[in-house]
Amino acid sequence: MPYLSNKRLLAEMSIALVMAIVATLTLEHSQIDLMVADWFYLGMGHWMVAKQAFLPDLLLYSGLKKLLMAMLIYLLVATICRAYHEKKGNAITAKWLVPVTKFRVRELAYLVLTLILVPTVVASLKAYTHVVCPVHLTIFDGTLPYLPMLDSMRNTIPDKCFPAAHASSG
Repeated sequence: MPYLSNKRLLAEMSIALVMAIVATLTLEHSQIDLMVADWFYLGMGHWMVAKQAFLPDLLLYSGLKKLLMAMLIYLLVATICRAYHEKKGNAITAKWLVPVTKFRVRELAYLVLTLILVPTVVASLKAYTHVVCPVHLTIFDGTLPYLPMLDSMRNTIPDKCFPAAHASSG
């Protein structure tokens, strides 16, 4: 995998930042998020996907978190083993390391760092955005009003639903 020059990397990161800002402003002022939430609301306080149900919890919440933690631990140990084997000049013979043999140590370290930083950043942002979960909104039979993200940040509503936890696993 060829490495990008500093100029090209800066250009690509600038484009990504501009796209993120445009997407955030578009979603902030369009209420698309409410329209999507309404697709999953069945009325009378019931949702198409109940968080407490076993299968959705396993696939979308606790199970996914456990899978990501297991992947992080595997990649961390594999990266350390790969770096050790490369430093010693030994061939990798352990079968459990075969899936990572086609990647460089630097790429594996980048992946491990990403798996640590992204959930940390998402959790930190949740502490500042105070966006109300759809299940708590008055329009979905909850008790809290809908406020755009920037208004929620100023009002310090105690909810912490943005960014969504599943966004950190992408």
